[in-house]
Amino acid sequence: MTTESPQTRPTRLRPLTERDFEVLRYLDACHEAKYGHENGWATPMDIGGHDGSHHSTTLAKLERHGLVESKARGGWLRGSKKYRTTETGRARVREWKERR
Repeated sequence: MTTESPQTRPTRLRPLTERDFEVLRYLDACHEAKYGHENGWATPMDIGGHDGSHHSTTLAKLERHGLVESKARGGWLRGSKKYRTTETGRARVREWKERR
């Protein structure tokens, strides 16, 4: 008899929602405009986030899907990150716009 440990069990990604795509679209617009802290790297607040909003959680979800990448803001509080869209994320935004 074999058992899977929690570390080896595959993680199921939650499906993306319209709200997730809206956040991805805003982040992609920052990337395209080279807006943000470093040529397209943006914080959750740059795309409409505020204390207690869903933006950080949504960006983490998008990162698990491979649609955004993150890096530490450096010198700031623990957990503070900057994000930008990946090539895969930019392609998904284009597909999403075409369907609308």
